[in-house]
Amino acid sequence: GVEIVDVARRAVVGTVRLSTSRRPVRILGVAASPGGERLYLLGRGVEFEVDRYLIDSEVEIFVYDVSTGEVTSTFPLPESVGYSTFPELRMSPEGDVLFAMGDDIYEIGLDSHVVESVISLSRQRAPGYGAPGGGLLFYENDPGIYYAAYQTRDPVLDRGTTGVLRLDLGNRQLFGFDLGPGMNVAHIALSPDGRTAYLGGMDLVAVDMRSHRILKRKEGIERGRTNTSWIVSGDGTKLYVSGVGAGMKIYDTASLELIEEISFGADVLFAPIVLPRDLLVPVSE
Repeated sequence: GVEIVDVARRAVVGTVRLSTSRRPVRILGVAASPGGERLYLLGRGVEFEVDRYLIDSEVEIFVYDVSTGEVTSTFPLPESVGYSTFPELRMSPEGDVLFAMGDDIYEIGLDSHVVESVISLSRQRAPGYGAPGGGLLFYENDPGIYYAAYQTRDPVLDRGTTGVLRLDLGNRQLFGFDLGPGMNVAHIALSPDGRTAYLGGMDLVAVDMRSHRILKRKEGIERGRTNTSWIVSGDGTKLYVSGVGAGMKIYDTASLELIEEISFGADVLFAPIVLPRDLLVPVSE
């Protein structure tokens, strides 16, 4: 299911479930309209038979009315999006378009229920180069603005290259820049002023977002499932790193040195998430 959280009250105010006793539905993704009136849920059902489970061939999008607690409509995820990896769902800032972010970024019309345009991620930027490819971990920094770290291959130097993508869903624009030789990073977090990006994975890299240059790099400081969440503090001085595990590490953003470790006392199954800034800070600020 999906829990609806009132951020100001820090309380769960509702739960969304699509399953019935005869037909469980696994929720694979969710996107909310800008005002929070509707949820768009990506799900796949399973039929219980006497001697078997039958998984639905189609993946569906369920439109859920938060005020009534009911599903108002459903439509299949367009086949052109592909089912090999389930895409993340995102809404446009205006709430009039649903995006499925997979191997490419697919614009799905809310009335037509078909793919109306595609922002290509899998296209090579030049002959010989590897494509940034799907499976990128996009993080929303401001409404409709997403960033991701990518890996590609330089055909001239025959080596891996790491870079940063900026996706503006509202204007359907994608911009990227290379940083240099490949680094072991997959996640990205931005400072509150947007001037510095921190790329994380096994390595930790600070990037100047104006000059597109590496400011500082630490290699091999993290590992495995414990580093899937990277969050910069509100004052920009600390970087919180955690994931599926029993603790959190805190790094100084200026030096990239570890300054503290926090133990949760138990294994956490889901990494902390970053809330979009517009939920916490008035737009006027």
